[in-house]
Amino acid sequence: MLPVPDVTGLRALTLTTATLDALEHDAGVKGVVLFAPVNDGSGDDYEVRVIFSHNNTLVEDPVTGSANACLAWYFAGYGQTRDYRARQGLSIGRHGCLDIRFEQDGIWVGGHSSTRIRGEITLP
Repeated sequence: MLPVPDVTGLRALTLTTATLDALEHDAGVKGVVLFAPVNDGSGDDYEVRVIFSHNNTLVEDPVTGSANACLAWYFAGYGQTRDYRARQGLSIGRHGCLDIRFEQDGIWVGGHSSTRIRGEITLP
């Protein structure tokens, strides 16, 4: 989890595979979640970017439920347990929206989805 002061800085941020590899090595993780508060009247509270490398290529995920759940647990660790709305993917021309709710039985991540690929797998 890497907080960024504002959305302008978040969107302007660029990583190289070497920079990402160094961050991952130092933190003992695979991929980074960058986030910034949103103050544009949109109703969104945070903008999120999830970046990882695959075959020495940087990949940015347009929407990541699991990363946003981890971000919510990060906030909870600092005592912030109010429900919020996150957006993700704007840096790569997408616009995913996630609603995060803090309930007694855990943290819930929700939103709308659409099917992008449909297929079948036949196992022997």
